[in-house]
Amino acid sequence: MNYSSLEKNIKNIQKDFDESLIKFKKDDIFNNKESIYTKWTVYTKEDKKRIKRKWSDIKNNFVKLKKIIDISKFRYLFTLDFNNFLVSYYSVNIYYNNLRELNKAFWIHEEFIRQLLDDKFEYNYNSISSYIYRYKFYYFLNYPRKFVILLTNRVDKDLYWIIDEIKKWENLRKEQRFFFDRKNIYYYFRHKSLSLQYYISKYIWNFFSSMKFKTRKYWLITTENQEKCLKQILPWDIILIRSNWIWKNILIPGFWKHMSMYLWIWKYIKDNFKKSPKWLIDDSHYIIEAVWLWVRIVEFKEICKYNDYLWVIRPKFSDDKKHRAIKEAMQNLGMKYDFLFNYYSDKSFVCSELITKSYLKENKDDEWLTIKLEKIGLGLTYPPNNIVKKMDEEKELKNKELEVIIFIDSLERKKINFINESENDFLSSWNRTWFSGSFLSNVKKTRFSIPVSIVFKA
Repeated sequence: MNYSSLEKNIKNIQKDFDESLIKFKKDDIFNNKESIYTKWTVYTKEDKKRIKRKWSDIKNNFVKLKKIIDISKFRYLFTLDFNNFLVSYYSVNIYYNNLRELNKAFWIHEEFIRQLLDDKFEYNYNSISSYIYRYKFYYFLNYPRKFVILLTNRVDKDLYWIIDEIKKWENLRKEQRFFFDRKNIYYYFRHKSLSLQYYISKYIWNFFSSMKFKTRKYWLITTENQEKCLKQILPWDIILIRSNWIWKNILIPGFWKHMSMYLWIWKYIKDNFKKSPKWLIDDSHYIIEAVWLWVRIVEFKEICKYNDYLWVIRPKFSDDKKHRAIKEAMQNLGMKYDFLFNYYSDKSFVCSELITKSYLKENKDDEWLTIKLEKIGLGLTYPPNNIVKKMDEEKELKNKELEVIIFIDSLERKKINFINESENDFLSSWNRTWFSGSFLSNVKKTRFSIPVSIVFKA
């Protein structure tokens, strides 16, 4: 190894890293201290593009440093040369400290940034940081510094600068290292175990989805009410639905269990959006939704056929924003279902994630649907019921983001389906019981009982 040029190479790598980190820290997501940027916030397309662009510069410095470590470490193992040992020791510690500085810069956005990098980069933060926990790397990282300093007379003169640099280092406290390593290792193993978590979640979800609490050959939404709904609904409207007496209701919090977007007749979709299947019928009405298999397009009458309640909500945005929302949803056709409920991943979607992401900001000046994410189990998501709760909480506001179009309600015990025109019933429906969905769920004397029969769908 040419030790005379090594100093220049390493210092240039460190200089590039420092400059890249400064640019990274200056990004808008770190500077914006407004209330929307809480621990579990949502991010714009522009945010994601900037972080990905800045990460490309940062990760290149780790890759270059890793090459120097690998070469010097390999030579030391075969020659036991102090020069290569010193280079390995210095490079490993620089690598580790740079990781710590980068991780501190993530701040409260760590969950989002890690997931974004995992989705888009082979050299993501997890893969780069996992390198420091290999045995040979850890050996150099934990070697006593006082012994390294004693190598002054045993190494090449071109490496004396490393000794001088090491003497300037401050001792890193054990609790600082422990905190960083614990968090790093947790995220690394969580990342590695995602495939197992996905399989388990998928199995549990599919098992419960295949069962009902009650034998029933009918659903409450009538054809007449479907027709009334179609006369009022417009493309880009958000549709909420639920069915009673199914096990899945236990797994999803809140009264409303599913969210989709109305697309209108197929001729309109085909004429306005390039990414669309060609095999559907021109005059049929369609919606787009994320179900347990994938993101799909299905006829509107299909979601009415197997449900008991339906509510249409209209976003009050510009026509351009609504058109872009449909386009955004259509671009995700065929994406798999997100059994991990990870809102920060763009590789898979749950129903509410598909629709709400379509109405998020593309840039900081764009219109958007303001939402607050929730931790559910191990995942981070936005339950369908929360959009109704949001409307109820904001009902006194003048500039509402959403408005009620039609509410198809039901009386389970009487097997009655009707158009409910009570605004209070619209907005308070999020507070009905999770499971039975009884219209009288808020009445104190109402008793709740579970039928004994449990059947599987064919």
